[in-house]
Amino acid sequence: MLSTPTRSLCHKDGSCVLSALSVPDMLTGLIGAIGTMMAIRDRAHQGGSYHVFASLMATASLNLSPEIGLYSPEVVKDSQEKFGWDQTSPDLFVLELLDVVLKAWATAMPKTFGQDSPYMSHLKGDWGDFEVLKPVVQLSDKDASPYYLLICSRA
Repeated sequence: MLSTPTRSLCHKDGSCVLSALSVPDMLTGLIGAIGTMMAIRDRAHQGGSYHVFASLMATASLNLSPEIGLYSPEVVKDSQEKFGWDQTSPDLFVLELLDVVLKAWATAMPKTFGQDSPYMSHLKGDWGDFEVLKPVVQLSDKDASPYYLLICSRA
């Protein structure tokens, strides 16, 4: 019997799809950072001291827990139909996998992830054109909202 992740992506050869990616590392860092910000907030409002704990092993095993679990074959099929992902395999590195995801999102949701996305900043610099996420905080007055300036010049 094929494992759930193998079955979900319809790999008939038994290929593993739980790639050795650094996603749990990044997610554990995020959990620690958010926990720290919450502790600072609570200390400012309520006083006291707080301890934040983030476990890499616990984060890495989240998708194997019954509460979260792996995606069913039906969910994977629906997602494939909606986004038209390029082929993925366990040999893809994080940035390669992210490239597959972003290209599919840009095609499926051009207003959100395409060239004219309100969430992206387009910068031209000495090393070429850059596309980066805008600062998260955006104010109702667009001119007062934070933005990136690209100030660099090679002499």
